[in-house]
Amino acid sequence: MSIDDIEETLWPDKESAYIPEKQKKISYIEDVIQKMSPRDILILKLLFFKGLTMDEVSDFLQEKKDNLYVTKARAIKRLKKMISRNK
Repeated sequence: MSIDDIEETLWPDKESAYIPEKQKKISYIEDVIQKMSPRDILILKLLFFKGLTMDEVSDFLQEKKDNLYVTKARAIKRLKKMISRNK
């Protein structure tokens, strides 16, 4: 599953949101995300679920933007690895 698949699953269009298979994928990804570190969860939720920019996340968390880019990349890599292991 690619990050595009994850994004499509998490943000489906309104018509496909009610397809049972989509709901299963959404639940699965939410379960996998909950197994990540609290910091990774927070950063991913702020960026992807809340739609904040990296500048906004940096201001909110009082962290350097460069560090957050690294954390985001590593969190996505871990997420992909967790999903591929559980297929």
